[in-house]
Amino acid sequence: MVDSGATALFLDQLFVDQHKISTFPLRSPIRITNIDGSPNRAGNISHFARLHLTVDDQEAWTDFLVTDLGGESVILGLPWLKKTNPDIDWEQGHLQSRIPELQEVEEDEDEEEEEQ
Repeated sequence: MVDSGATALFLDQLFVDQHKISTFPLRSPIRITNIDGSPNRAGNISHFARLHLTVDDQEAWTDFLVTDLGGESVILGLPWLKKTNPDIDWEQGHLQSRIPELQEVEEDEDEEEEEQ
């Protein structure tokens, strides 16, 4: 799930367990609160996982905080959205990374068609 209101990237604890994903302890636990300011029922976040994330042709090692997400497996939050700045079609539910090389090729093809 993409969530522009999420302050980090998250993996669900059950997803981590099911897929046997290695986790690492955080230096200091992170206190998680709900949108209303109440403590999250999962408690503090104490571990993270480092995964190789691929979206379209863009790849990067990415750190995810591990917690109970209540039904979601993955949340890509605002830090990821800022870093990748993807094109999002909210109505259709599609996300596409911006690939400068592809945009340049399409612009070149458009210019060639105009010249003909």
